[in-house]
Amino acid sequence: MKSATVVSKSSHDCSRYCIALSKSRLHSGRRKLLKGERICSKGRSSHFFYYFLVIQRRWRFLEFTGVRTGQQGQGYFCCKVDGSPFTPRGNNYIHLSSTGYHSVFEPGTYNSGSIDSVLSAMQAYGYNTVRVFIDPGSWTRDSAAHNGIAGDYNVSGLDVNYLNDVVDFVQKAEAHGIYVIPSLDGYPHDVYYDGLVTPQNCMDQIDWPNAQVMCAGHVNAERQYVTDFVTYLQSHLTASQLNAILAYQLSNEQTFTSSNLPFVRTDSGFAPVTADGMSYDMSIPSKRQEAADSNLVNWANTLTNAIKPVDSGAMTTVGFFTYSSVGKPSGPSNLLPAYENWQGDPCPTTCFPGRPAVLTLYSNVDFVDLHLYPMGPSYSMNADLASTEWSLIYGPLIMGEYGAFKSAYPDYTSAAYPLRPGAGCWACHRRPYLWRQE
Repeated sequence: MKSATVVSKSSHDCSRYCIALSKSRLHSGRRKLLKGERICSKGRSSHFFYYFLVIQRRWRFLEFTGVRTGQQGQGYFCCKVDGSPFTPRGNNYIHLSSTGYHSVFEPGTYNSGSIDSVLSAMQAYGYNTVRVFIDPGSWTRDSAAHNGIAGDYNVSGLDVNYLNDVVDFVQKAEAHGIYVIPSLDGYPHDVYYDGLVTPQNCMDQIDWPNAQVMCAGHVNAERQYVTDFVTYLQSHLTASQLNAILAYQLSNEQTFTSSNLPFVRTDSGFAPVTADGMSYDMSIPSKRQEAADSNLVNWANTLTNAIKPVDSGAMTTVGFFTYSSVGKPSGPSNLLPAYENWQGDPCPTTCFPGRPAVLTLYSNVDFVDLHLYPMGPSYSMNADLASTEWSLIYGPLIMGEYGAFKSAYPDYTSAAYPLRPGAGCWACHRRPYLWRQE
């Protein structure tokens, strides 16, 4: 990116709901953005915005059969200054500890010099976006625990040393002309944020991970978390550096499980009150799906509405894996069947990703992030996307993860073939069970 006069985001606001439909979901045009420019998304039309308001006010959301027919609105990312299209291209920057948690920003291990070299290489390759993961810390404080952004459990608030590492990363990314997507999952586990959950902890009604979006206490803690996180960045970054935040990701891969409350129960009369203030009878299939959809939108709007008063030019996004990737090629099915006494990893059997179409149609989230992982020679991207209601997803999106498992492909060449449509978008994780180019 060439240096230029910094343009304040507040001077060039871009409506999320203007009419700007493109010929493809990911616009093929590439351009170098000027330093300090902000990116926005376009795609929703003015008449549909009115419909969105009516639907939201009545708290009615998609049934699993869908609500729209015909061609969807196809949006694109654009520069707020002149409206020219922008295509995010980049990779996920990941360091994993020996116990598997995201440790890029962990105080004492954060390597500023190494990160600067990596961002410089990304710039040389023509990348313009990087996604990073903010570790909320362990649920427990045993020998394998990690503090993450929570820091010391008994000290209230976010860890300043961790936050300063995030600030340093964003500053370096902005200097190299690279936008950042920080992925914020859950809330930090310390005495302060856990205390926000306690008054409304949904005990014996809603379990994790469903509690993330369905339990009022969890939503309240996460709302405070994102507010505190964005406030710290806003107060420690210049306007140009803050503009390097492409979007705040509210969840890497939002999911529900039918092996946990409330969905593990299907008995008549069990109708817990959820974070949206409504109760849903778990014995009625359509009500199970409505509970998931309505609370997904309520959670996303709550967090987005907390972020934007602090960083008015910000975008938000949510990541999802596909239904097909967890053995549900036909798509949503009212979070049935319920699995009682399930042991081990809930995925793929009891996992149900949230519905991207619900967010793009009814929430304040600016775009969604889909993750694709081909599983063998018979893999079809069209079928994979169709399982996630592709025809109903509205506006722009990114593919923030993709990869090919060694268990599904015998060598790198066969693994690369199904990934070729996304080769210009995102790089693979460096993980032993995924193929990568040496």
